[in-house]
Amino acid sequence: VVESQKIKPSDIYEEGAVVFPVLHGPMGEDGSIQGFLEVLKMPYVGTNILSSSVAMDKISTKHVLESAGVPLVPYVTYVEGSDLDVVVAEVNDKLTYPVFVKAALRSAIDFALKYDSRILIETGVNAREIEVGILGNADVKTTLPGEVVKDVAFYDYDAKYIDNKITMDIPAHIDSDIMEEMRGYATTAFRAIGGCGLSRCDFFLTEDGHVYLNELNTMPGFTQWSMYPLLWENMGLPYSDLIEQLVELAKEMFDKRESHLI
Repeated sequence: VVESQKIKPSDIYEEGAVVFPVLHGPMGEDGSIQGFLEVLKMPYVGTNILSSSVAMDKISTKHVLESAGVPLVPYVTYVEGSDLDVVVAEVNDKLTYPVFVKAALRSAIDFALKYDSRILIETGVNAREIEVGILGNADVKTTLPGEVVKDVAFYDYDAKYIDNKITMDIPAHIDSDIMEEMRGYATTAFRAIGGCGLSRCDFFLTEDGHVYLNELNTMPGFTQWSMYPLLWENMGLPYSDLIEQLVELAKEMFDKRESHLI
């Protein structure tokens, strides 16, 4: 690349612009790009630095949501360098198999350590996956839940992104009292991590009616066929109006952040 063709990070600055960081994974959802945009003094859609990083780190999410009284699947954590024998014993004592990290426990932990130094090991549950959309800053609104209906036994990367072996029921076919329970937990979780803008709250619903919060996704998929915008469309908020509201929420949070600076 010729030197003159290189784009400096600061070149994205544009006065009056609002950034919609529809990015997934490290650098996108973990607070990095959010911090960069705050340094540039640019409004952006979605959760702030702290909320993004807490939600990205699943162990931190668990600790925050536990303190807020949100029901979670039983889990054990392993931090690289700690005693693996102790953790394996704790898994065998506290959890029921199958567990995720899966396969042979020790080899699965070794494999996971290639990607991160803090490992989450959860009890596997036989459950339906129900999702709730969240929208707002101080005034938090939620959608009726939708269900991800899978026709595979194990919903892995290929099933989710390559083979696309899912359909969506919006709204989900579940009792209204369970719907309200999930919407309440979604709001509690969003407030607990200090969320703003948007998130999608993913729940497990077991056959015996137990609800567990599985994940808080601070930047859900945002194509017109993704669960999050379809959940809001079901609530009477079309795609273009949803984007407009998110831009207004981004400006509101930007003004609030700037007003706090001395």
